[in-house]
Amino acid sequence: MVEKISLITLGCDKNLVDSELILGTLKKEGYSFTENIKEANVIIVNTCGFIKAAKEESLNTLKKIAAQKKNNKNVFLIAAGCLAKLLGEEIKNEIPEIDAIIGSGDLYKLPGIIKNRNRTIEISDHSHLIYYNEKDRILSDAVSANLKIAEGCDNCCSYCVIPRIKGKYKSRDMESIIREARYLVSKGVKEINIIAQDITFYGKDLYGKFSLSELLKRITEIPGDFWIRLLYAYPSYIDDQLIETIAESEKIVKYLDIPLQHVNDRILKLMGRKTSSREIKILFSKLRQTIPDIALRTTFIVGFPSEKKEDFEELKNFIWTYQIDRVGAFKYSKEEGTLAYHYRLHLSEKIKEQRYEELMKVQKLISKIINKRFIGKKLKVLIEGYINERNLFFGRSYRDSKNVDGVVFVKGNNIKIGEFVDVIIKEAYYYDLYGEKV
Repeated sequence: MVEKISLITLGCDKNLVDSELILGTLKKEGYSFTENIKEANVIIVNTCGFIKAAKEESLNTLKKIAAQKKNNKNVFLIAAGCLAKLLGEEIKNEIPEIDAIIGSGDLYKLPGIIKNRNRTIEISDHSHLIYYNEKDRILSDAVSANLKIAEGCDNCCSYCVIPRIKGKYKSRDMESIIREARYLVSKGVKEINIIAQDITFYGKDLYGKFSLSELLKRITEIPGDFWIRLLYAYPSYIDDQLIETIAESEKIVKYLDIPLQHVNDRILKLMGRKTSSREIKILFSKLRQTIPDIALRTTFIVGFPSEKKEDFEELKNFIWTYQIDRVGAFKYSKEEGTLAYHYRLHLSEKIKEQRYEELMKVQKLISKIINKRFIGKKLKVLIEGYINERNLFFGRSYRDSKNVDGVVFVKGNNIKIGEFVDVIIKEAYYYDLYGEKV
């Protein structure tokens, strides 16, 4: 009998890539898969350990499955990925029903562990290494795929546990990335999302220089009708060459995700960030001047230790003045093993929640104002699905990153999922748009 495996993925899009590789590797070993955990002989939870809420979600998921093992003791339960790497044996002590724990740098060992039913804890120091074969991936989305160009991070921000989990920055070899990009295009992928903890640092460790622009130029040379989207660009390393590359390429969408975390100089320094408020404003002005139609996305942390009301007001004023297209926010999470964990003047959860809601309320209004500017304009939309009850297709424009931004609802005939269509925008909502196929 062929064993069935169920894989649950939690956390970020980088985890999703790891899960796609896990599934592909296990498929080669002859395993089949099921989304119904009650049918599975082996259950793998690819965990997240980024912030407290993510850790709790991972642990609660493991506990839920562990409870179900009482009805089927033959199920082999594996905790894998980031939280497994971060906590290791602590997870086993808290949830003894777990059979194996595999850190994020040891995922390549999964086939042997499953085959031999090794009850083990595999937590090595190889979390920064990349074990990769693009043809081993089982793509979870036929239209949009993530292309991971590096692991780890050298920025060491005071609030972040990622360097502890993933290790120092490790760029993938450029040829392997180009090979994977070609493979994705050959599979019909229409959107390639360039991802890493920090894409702008790419190549510095491997080639002695920032090499993202060179990498992008080579990917744009691949024949085919596809988009390239850039996610998680650290502001310190966005140079003129990268801006020019984005501006000049027809395949790179005019969209850039730049996690700023804050704009107040004192808070930025406490966070261990390398940019000042002035440098951030110069960068955003330069991007808008060089690429007038660029959509800028960022994320902020509210309620950082010692954040004063006036610091928060400065943050609100910034997003209003610069009319940021897309903004996400996190409430500061006190994480053991980080420098900020030991800071004084931690704020209450009530204040964090109030500031979060206030910031997002301002951004909701900004988003509606910006969206209204597109009424009557034509946008190229990548169609991703169909809503039967509304008789509408939906997709995303260059302004919309998957799962975090808005969508464009599209009315029209002869529309196919996975294709680009030109759409005239007719209505604007807070985050979404509605239009008709040209």
